[in-house]
Amino acid sequence: VMSVLSLILVISWFSRVGFSWATGSGMVFSWHPVLMIAGLVVCNSQALVLYRWFPFEKKTQKYVHAALHCLSAIFTIVALVAVFRFHNESTPPITNL
Repeated sequence: VMSVLSLILVISWFSRVGFSWATGSGMVFSWHPVLMIAGLVVCNSQALVLYRWFPFEKKTQKYVHAALHCLSAIFTIVALVAVFRFHNESTPPITNL
């Protein structure tokens, strides 16, 4: 419940700035915190909880657990791409790492 609440709060906070994936848009950074919360907090916590308390057979539990972890990895990778794009497309470019 707290993980979904944190995602809703971050989305509402960054919705004031706006979201965009357009080239050269400073709003591409807004995707970073939203996707990191969605991946690392929401998906990972649900994967851990569902693996333990999902009321189905073990094989189904493993598939749901793996699917949520894969979704978490995808969200995290896209969030990192958003931050690197923001750094590279800003004027002047911000050095990465």
